[in-house]
Amino acid sequence: MHVIQRLLLVLSFLALSNAVHSQWINEIHYDNSGTDANEGVGIIAPSGTDLSCYSIELYNQAGTNYDTEVLSGIVGDEGCGYGEIWFDIPGIQNGPNDGIALVYNNSGSCTDATSIIQLLSYQGTFTGDSGTTADGQTSIDIGVYQNEAPLNTSLQLTGSGTSYADFSWTFNTASSYDAINGAQSISPCNTITTEDINGVSIGASFTVDCNLPLSDNGTVEFSATGTYNSGNTFTAELSDINGSFDSPTVIGSLSSTSVSGSIPITIPSNAPAGSYTIRIISDNPSTTGSDSEVFTINQSTPCDVVPFMKSVIINSCSLGGCSEGNNEIIFGNTGSYSVEINPTNFEVTYDNTDSNQDYTSSLVTNSSTTSDLNSDANCSTIFFEGTNETLPPNSSFMLVSDNICTGALDWTSLCSSGPIYVIYSTDPSWGANGNFANDAGATSIRYFKTSIIDTYGMSHEIDYNYDADDLTLHQDGDYILFDTDGGLASTYGNNGCTIDPVVLSSEVTDFKGEYKNKQITLNWKSITEFNNDYFTIFHSIDGFEWNSIGDTPGHGNSISELYYGMIHDRPESGLNYYQLHSTDFDGTTYNKATIAVNTDISFAYFNITNNTIELEKETDLEIYSTDGRLVYKNAEAKNVSIETKGMFILVDLKTNQTERIMVH
Repeated sequence: MHVIQRLLLVLSFLALSNAVHSQWINEIHYDNSGTDANEGVGIIAPSGTDLSCYSIELYNQAGTNYDTEVLSGIVGDEGCGYGEIWFDIPGIQNGPNDGIALVYNNSGSCTDATSIIQLLSYQGTFTGDSGTTADGQTSIDIGVYQNEAPLNTSLQLTGSGTSYADFSWTFNTASSYDAINGAQSISPCNTITTEDINGVSIGASFTVDCNLPLSDNGTVEFSATGTYNSGNTFTAELSDINGSFDSPTVIGSLSSTSVSGSIPITIPSNAPAGSYTIRIISDNPSTTGSDSEVFTINQSTPCDVVPFMKSVIINSCSLGGCSEGNNEIIFGNTGSYSVEINPTNFEVTYDNTDSNQDYTSSLVTNSSTTSDLNSDANCSTIFFEGTNETLPPNSSFMLVSDNICTGALDWTSLCSSGPIYVIYSTDPSWGANGNFANDAGATSIRYFKTSIIDTYGMSHEIDYNYDADDLTLHQDGDYILFDTDGGLASTYGNNGCTIDPVVLSSEVTDFKGEYKNKQITLNWKSITEFNNDYFTIFHSIDGFEWNSIGDTPGHGNSISELYYGMIHDRPESGLNYYQLHSTDFDGTTYNKATIAVNTDISFAYFNITNNTIELEKETDLEIYSTDGRLVYKNAEAKNVSIETKGMFILVDLKTNQTERIMVH
């Protein structure tokens, strides 16, 4: 590939990140007559925006970041769903060629990649210095500046619109401070009215079946006012059974800029019977529509498996200097329901007299450790971030300390058990030296409890207990297993430092999928079969809506190992979920297992332990910075040492595969 062609490929890849942002720098004051005072920056955003994911970075003319202010606060509605928050920042430099960046930060509950939303300057431009967030990026001069300006004035945006590009900067004007600028109008003011469901305005109803699973389809009509920009998507959201949209379920979408339309919707098969509402939202600009009339969902076969804790690694390993308590693990499954993982919806408690010690009051994401888990497992990607994600029904999860040492355990046995969603706890109750009783002679019963709220607002609580004296060896590797309805531990075992599969039923094992030559080959093995008529494979691209892709005859009754297979041609790009069901001769259907197969195979990852980009295999490689500069080129590369932090674009010259990677 020609160098120019490769550069265009990289730039086109970068363009994917250049979406229109709904937050922007709206007002600046840095230099007034006399002693500088009231210096600061005003940020505008849609109402309800939590600015704790953002920061303001100040840069001098050399491109050096000389100050960073982490933001906070929830934006109010000061007009058409937008508002401004002013941040006092003393010591902003007066220029020339100084500037300000609005930055999204990847930390805590803020899960997107760290990125600069705006890089603005006054009286000239600068280029971000190496190692800064703005590394290699050139600022945009706003065209106005301050020089001994009157106190309580600011440089500010004026005009009318709903995005930064709609406005223009003006010289010193009376500061608005925590309000939309005086000569600024957010318009047109968009509204969305959610109208008829399934063609009728009142009394619409749907019937679903959790066991098969069978969903129900329909439409929802809407009308809107205002202007919707290119690329806008209208999304239909389903409330919980209490009518709340705190954790809505997406049931349909429509890419459109029209002010009216009809959105095809699918009511999920696991929706509990009850009364619901629907609302329509848009993303460009961000607009929340009205609630629909109340309608009914009927559940012909209720979901029978509630979210549960499957097993606990009671006595873990501490190889390589790792603290044992950090490596204790709780495994579980969402059962027949979907769950948004956060401290409100997901609670696990433990104690020696009653289960009242919370281990989940603080949950975080940890992409670096998740990457290490996948690397240590040495198979296709099976571990995914769980915190702040909505886990589909029958999803396996594991709750671990944020300080877990992945290298202390052998994960390779789990390769056929993915996807496994990892939930990281920073709860102070999680001790480094040990949490769960495991000593011989500790005869007192110990207690766990899971309290999990599904996406429909239903709460599920299960109590568990075990006798520490019944542990198998009272040494590293001791674990306990529970039935889906909790109670006393059903199994006590020990596998040393090897983590064995704990997420598949005992009758069906090794349900696997492999992507090759544009098709996914699915294989599974049955240990025993009783009255088994046939198996069915269901496919989904989101883990919620499932469609059958075929049946395979069973063997009725058998106590021998039997092997099965099926091929799925041309699966979707990205994660493909597969659910294995068995059906008895009397029509009873059982959900046996769920796996995910990723067709977008990553060819590289960043190894934080040695600051090295590790490649899947030797190849001819080029690495570009985010401004398109070639920073590395080598033939037959396998490991690339890199000291500079930031986002980079990797190009495999043999396959033309492009991948973005964060060096941190």
